[in-house]
Amino acid sequence: MDKKAIADAMKLKRASLLQDEKKALDHTIQKHLMFELEPFDSIALFASFNHEVNLWPVIEGLWKQKKIYLPRVNGKTMDFYRVQSREDLRESSFGILEPKEYCEIVCKTCIDIIVVPMLAFDLNLYRIGYGGGYYDRFLKDYNGYALGIAYSFQAIDYIPIESHDVKCDNIMTEKEKL
Repeated sequence: MDKKAIADAMKLKRASLLQDEKKALDHTIQKHLMFELEPFDSIALFASFNHEVNLWPVIEGLWKQKKIYLPRVNGKTMDFYRVQSREDLRESSFGILEPKEYCEIVCKTCIDIIVVPMLAFDLNLYRIGYGGGYYDRFLKDYNGYALGIAYSFQAIDYIPIESHDVKCDNIMTEKEKL
């Protein structure tokens, strides 16, 4: 199966989760993630979208304790910006909440850990995203810790790897951290 077919199948699987089931899976991942993020001060997360693991309780729980950064797409690049409340966010043309223009951009070297969204992953820690390559380009020369977040059912045996693909340092699900 090619990447697009895998991505499409995983979008359907995520969308088919019952609300109560998704909430329970999200809650377990949120608890694990809060523990995992404890030693880090500068944390890049993502604004959950399109049936992704709900990170809002984590984001809102850390705003006052840590430096929290969320991504904004600028053409072909993605940069991270400091956010301190929902007031710092606006909806993008894709329907994703992004930092407003006045938010402070952060350099890659200032981010201790980046939590990476994904549609699918394999045991070699490679992932499939939405196909824009934004995270692969960002992670290419990132020297911090990249932690992928997904549901365990998003695991597949093998991701077809291309030269531009960058793997995560670890992947966390409701069941385990790889």
